[in-house]
Amino acid sequence: MSVGYNRTNADISLQAGLHYRRTVTAGRLPVMIRAIDGLLNEVEDLNLRDIRQVPGPLRERVTQLLAGTVGELPEPLPSRWRTSYAMDLLFDAQRKLTRQRSLDLGFQPASDEAPELEPD
Repeated sequence: MSVGYNRTNADISLQAGLHYRRTVTAGRLPVMIRAIDGLLNEVEDLNLRDIRQVPGPLRERVTQLLAGTVGELPEPLPSRWRTSYAMDLLFDAQRKLTRQRSLDLGFQPASDEAPELEPD
């Protein structure tokens, strides 16, 4: 009979851990995604003003945010970034975070690949 109780306790512990992770992640991921959106807006503003190189302070903010969100950065990072490079990094991080949030909410994304568009 104790085997059944042990199994039930293990199941309860597992579900409690999953609930805790979903709760913590549910609050944290939207904040990180919004922070990425803000940085994307700043980089896009550079593009609109025909500034093609990302200034050092903005590059540092992007690097700090990415290190805290996706935990991995391409190595080695170039010393100078074009705006397109910064946008690619930020969009990739946003994709990973959105995918993680979907998984945490119990959804299974179909694929990491972008869907192919049909011509009109």
